[in-house]
Amino acid sequence: MKPKTLFIPLIKKEKLNKEALKNQLINIPNTIYIAYAIQYKKIAYQLKKELSKTHKISGIQQVLGCTTLKSKQPALLLADGAFHANNLLSQDNEVYLFDNHSLTKLKKQLKQGKLSKFYSSDKIGILISTKSGQYHFKQTQKVKEKLTKQNKKTYLFLSDIINTGEFENFNTDFWVNTACPGISSDYKKLINAQDIPE
Repeated sequence: MKPKTLFIPLIKKEKLNKEALKNQLINIPNTIYIAYAIQYKKIAYQLKKELSKTHKISGIQQVLGCTTLKSKQPALLLADGAFHANNLLSQDNEVYLFDNHSLTKLKKQLKQGKLSKFYSSDKIGILISTKSGQYHFKQTQKVKEKLTKQNKKTYLFLSDIINTGEFENFNTDFWVNTACPGISSDYKKLINAQDIPE
């Protein structure tokens, strides 16, 4: 029998910092999509109400670590740290991180060193996650075809939980991730599928 799961969201009790937002309005695009980590839910809806006075809000959405946004509009993200932001950046969204005190426009950064190691690697492990929302087998097939054309040997690794600490146990030169984009920041010889040059 499968055990029941109880989710208890932790919501920040603080209110929207209107003064901080007011100082940043000039830096926010006229049309914006609001995304938020669950702890910012209350502040996100206050933000939507406030921004609606001066901007067009194309939508609002809670994000988890591996959520795909329902829009390609610039995203105003309410979250702590870089995990959610890196996921949205990997989807080629323009991302503005607002932590209720300051606004930062984020840039996608893929270290050239990683790409160089990828180019020089012959044996590539392709990661596939069976987790709901992270299973992308069609994308895996496309990646495999692309790498085969580049004369690279590919190996598929299917798992529920991906543990980068286990990577050294396999005879691969480099890894390509088709699961949660945030994983790529945890390991130096790993890039996301969408970062593979054409």
